[in-house]
Amino acid sequence: MGGAIIKALTTPIQTLRCPSDPGPDLNDANQHKLAINASPDSNGDVATALTNYKAVHGSDTSLFINNPNGMFYRNSRTRMRDVTDGTSNTIMAGESSYGFNSPGNGQTLCYAGNVFGAHISNGTMRSYRPWSLLGKGSTKINNTHVSGGQSQCEHGFSSNHKGGAQFVLADGSVKFISENIQFIADNTHSDTVYENLLSRNDGNVVGEF
Repeated sequence: MGGAIIKALTTPIQTLRCPSDPGPDLNDANQHKLAINASPDSNGDVATALTNYKAVHGSDTSLFINNPNGMFYRNSRTRMRDVTDGTSNTIMAGESSYGFNSPGNGQTLCYAGNVFGAHISNGTMRSYRPWSLLGKGSTKINNTHVSGGQSQCEHGFSSNHKGGAQFVLADGSVKFISENIQFIADNTHSDTVYENLLSRNDGNVVGEF
């Protein structure tokens, strides 16, 4: 991979950072192997520029479902006409913190994201953490739970703002959503308010929230 491309991928973009986030300019937790034809170049693992904003993959508890219901996913070609729940009822992207202080739990690390997408198989980039640019509805906002040594907030949305995080909806508006929004984190519920907002086409129009 050319030096100019690597330079671009490792150049911090301050407009993609939240001023309250303590993370580094380069994402040393979500490092990537930059490659040509899936063969690592001489640089090996590279810490690329960090972003605090992730696009929504969907409301499903599995990251790579066959039919993602969010605005963005691998090879996504979502158009406004596909947002059948209405653009004011659909979350497009949200905050993801590198880390935040949790009362009684010390610091929770979520590792934020990277400023670029990544191919999961053959291609010009491969990611060890395929959720580096995508958030999903398998975990509540500001989740502090750790499972198998991994913070669940890595998969979802979080911030250093007390009580919730900022989200942008498909109509371009920005809303602060409480971490106490209705949400049940299991595989048997898919109709909570939070999940309805993360889906673009589940037929459940939330209205005011």
